[in-house]
Amino acid sequence: MLRIYIIALVHCSCFVVQAQTVEETKDDRIEAIAESENSEKDLSELEEQRAFLVRNPIDFNYASPDELIRSGLLDELQVINLCKYRVRFGRLIAIEELQVIEGFSNIFISSILPYFRLGQPLVDEKFRLSSLLDKGRHQLILRGQRILEKQEGFIPNENGYRAYIGDPWKIYMRYKFTAGKYFSIGITGEKDAGEELFKGTQPGGFDFYSAHLFIRPGRFLQAIAVGDYQLQYGQGLVAWSGLAFGKGAETVLIKKQGAGISPYSSASETGFCRGVAASFGRPGRSLDIWLSNRNVDASFFPVDTALMEFEVSALRETGLHRNYDELQHKGNLQQRIAGLHIGSSLTKIKYGYTFQYLDFSERLFKGDDIYEQFDASGRSFINQSIDYSYLYRNWNFFGEVAVDKDFNVGSVNGFIVGTDKKFSVSALHRRFNKSFHSLTSNAFRESTRANNEIGTYVGWQYIFSKQLKLTGYIDVFEFPWLKYQVNSSSSGHEFMSQLTYSPSRTTEIYIRYRFRKKEINDPLHRTIMDEVLSNSQNNFRFQVKFKSGSNWIFQSRMEQVQVTDFESAEGWATGSAFFQDVQYKPMGKPYSIALRYSIFQTQNYDTRIYTYEQDMPGSYSIPSLYYGGQRIYAMIRYRVMRGVDCWIRIGRSIYPTLETIGSTDDAINANHRTDFKFQIRWGF
Repeated sequence: MLRIYIIALVHCSCFVVQAQTVEETKDDRIEAIAESENSEKDLSELEEQRAFLVRNPIDFNYASPDELIRSGLLDELQVINLCKYRVRFGRLIAIEELQVIEGFSNIFISSILPYFRLGQPLVDEKFRLSSLLDKGRHQLILRGQRILEKQEGFIPNENGYRAYIGDPWKIYMRYKFTAGKYFSIGITGEKDAGEELFKGTQPGGFDFYSAHLFIRPGRFLQAIAVGDYQLQYGQGLVAWSGLAFGKGAETVLIKKQGAGISPYSSASETGFCRGVAASFGRPGRSLDIWLSNRNVDASFFPVDTALMEFEVSALRETGLHRNYDELQHKGNLQQRIAGLHIGSSLTKIKYGYTFQYLDFSERLFKGDDIYEQFDASGRSFINQSIDYSYLYRNWNFFGEVAVDKDFNVGSVNGFIVGTDKKFSVSALHRRFNKSFHSLTSNAFRESTRANNEIGTYVGWQYIFSKQLKLTGYIDVFEFPWLKYQVNSSSSGHEFMSQLTYSPSRTTEIYIRYRFRKKEINDPLHRTIMDEVLSNSQNNFRFQVKFKSGSNWIFQSRMEQVQVTDFESAEGWATGSAFFQDVQYKPMGKPYSIALRYSIFQTQNYDTRIYTYEQDMPGSYSIPSLYYGGQRIYAMIRYRVMRGVDCWIRIGRSIYPTLETIGSTDDAINANHRTDFKFQIRWGF
């Protein structure tokens, strides 16, 4: 009777949660990565993970607590409250029931709907190969993209020589067979623009291949991976492959939810393991072990005049092999990894121990500059850590403490607390010794690496009503030792606040302000080695998004950035941008259209503005807008037949004041740049 009353009450409420497709869901976290110092990272992996969740949504009724946590969309308190509700009332009948579970606000439910469902499990709880093969899904993807204008690297000189040996097309191919969380097998091939395909330096086809076999048999053997796989444990201090979120619009969800061992099928050529991994476990206990042996790109230099001994001057992570110089560095360094993770969990406490040994075939050279004095050097690296998570009422305490082979310490500790359904707070403190080295880490941090940093982050979220929400964070950090282009110890802080107003279930309006302050060398007096100056940045953003009827979606954004300019009389350089999105998705029709028009004006490259654009599943587009100009793109999706979808996307950036776009071999001798992309996806 109580269950019926709850469902009726929820259905009669004035707020109705509206499901969204992945194209309608704006992922601010992806844009936050682009706006960070790591803006050149390949984000295809992140888009692929999101697209996989949309194709294989997690079932609220049948998913285990670990599976819900590994999704990265729910915190541990939400998972425990959901499981308690299922025990008391049984399976959920409607998504709207989530509104009565503590920790699930209307706004939050709406944001996660594309990734969850209610229904029957794909297969029964027992692992049966015949059931997997019967209910599994095949998928074949072919994608091609290129710049339509001629770039310098593809234009022969008077002697017929070209800087890039291949054609301008970037080609991606992937076949994958999946059966929910139980089984996955696939192969991926990719060539970048400028690389050859099935000829010359690449007679075997693609420049990069990735393959995997992943099985979750259950019982004692929980998972086994052969080929390429990823590892995610603790808070990312020892073993964390792939991307990880830091500061962004989701100010409270700062705790990393490690997925353990998972298959890898992205086109990114770095950040994964190649070998074999297995997970063993009983209720409340687990043991994961892994072995990896793969070749990575590196630059070498001789350490003796006889040219008999070499050291690694840099690890190359671009994955580009477009000319003979880049090909000389392809896969010339062997990387071997062995590790284990022991985990234990009770109802409210989880803890684990991670050990990892990493070895290179040649020594890493730390560099001669004074700021590189404490950088990683040598061939072998050992890391160990203890991670924990403890729930006490509405408090979730978590963290990880790690040491390297010289017992230098890195630590991340924090908590998340929901005082009630309206107010939540999170805090995180990190401390990385200047000599701490963990080459496969991806912890919460301000710098590009987890060393030489001390910082404290506090984030908050307050829901005034179903229509109004305030989020924000403040992060204070310092760097005890020198950094690149910072010739003394330095410090900084960052503040962000966003007010979101949703007057109806089809409209969202938000205004955001972000301030960042860091210290850098004086660019006008470079001989003063010990003087640093404050470099500040202000970002203002206003966005409106609404749905008109059942077919049209509109989104408008205005953004402005101010950056310290030491050479101008005003002391500031500014940039601004405006864009208008229109999406047309007629119900019952096999096609949809997405359009955007942007105008922008910035004083220099430092005031560039990143904008996340709608793209094809598994692909991404985050252009940086700088100087003055316009950008427009259009994308069309068409379902040819059941299981076969096609996308065509074309975008053009126009810079009226420029005669050349880009530099060196990527330069275009025109004031416009046109990118073209197509994709075919066949699922059966």
